Amino acid sequence: MKNLKFGLFPNFFLLCVVRFLIDMRDEIEILLTVKELAAALKLTEQTIQRYVLRKEIPFHKIMRAVRFRPSEINCWIDNGGLLANEELGMRNEQLTMSNEQEEMSNSGGDE
Repeated sequence: MKNLKFGLFPNFFLLCVVRFLIDMRDEIEILLTVKELAAALKLTEQTIQRYVLRKEIPFHKIMRAVRFRPSEINCWIDNGGLLANEELGMRNEQLTMSNEQEEMSNSGGDE
């Protein structure tokens, strides 16, 4: 009777966990390290680290580790290196607007 009461529960729990992991396998995205991302993009690790320091690339910090979601990196590349994140995207818009204003003032003086 002891085995029946307590022996089945861990097996049932394990079965539930396994089913959950199988269901989630398509939703779990493997995160990349700086080294892996640098190799994939054919850039140096220092370049990736510089992008992170300047917040020019989408990244996630897990404790002290910096990680990258491939889907966010693909979006970042598709946007020409501009961040898709709303908060950081606003920063990119501001930079773009200031560059446009600077171009306009430079061309306005020539007319």
